[in-house]
Amino acid sequence: MPLRFKNTASHYGLVSQCFHWSVALLIVLQFTWAWRIEQLGLGRARYELVNQHKSIGLTVFMLVVLRLLWRLYSSPPALPENIPYWQQRSSRWVHTAIYVLLLALP
Repeated sequence: MPLRFKNTASHYGLVSQCFHWSVALLIVLQFTWAWRIEQLGLGRARYELVNQHKSIGLTVFMLVVLRLLWRLYSSPPALPENIPYWQQRSSRWVHTAIYVLLLALP
């Protein structure tokens, strides 16, 4: 199977997959950092972790913006036809809600 950067009618391309997994990994890292911040008392280590947490958040924000721009350039694959209409609609709503939250939280 050839390496495809753009999305096709049935599969996500390499760029979309990289955006997806990068954001997912950074969000897991954010939760880890937030937990570590809560474990520390006041001091230099806490200050550094808070700054790293902010930097990761801004990185997530920028990756989501780039991901949305890429989505305009390379349309996502169509949903399978055998999925009921209500599931297709709810899938779109949930996907939109996730994007809104990813843009609003930072």
